[in-house]
Amino acid sequence: GALPITMSVREKADHGEMWGLFDEPTVAAGFDAIARQMVTVIAQRNAANPPVPSLPVLG
Repeated sequence: GALPITMSVREKADHGEMWGLFDEPTVAAGFDAIARQMVTVIAQRNAANPPVPSLPVLG
């Protein structure tokens, strides 16, 4: 889907206030869907590639 790039979206992005977009009725559902999809992809990637064991460096 597409997200409407309204003036409020542009202003919040310019000011680093993207969290405020979750309260905007015109774009909230789209941003929520993107966030959920991103979490799903990251979780799947982490499950497929578990972290490599590491040895701590003392000193």
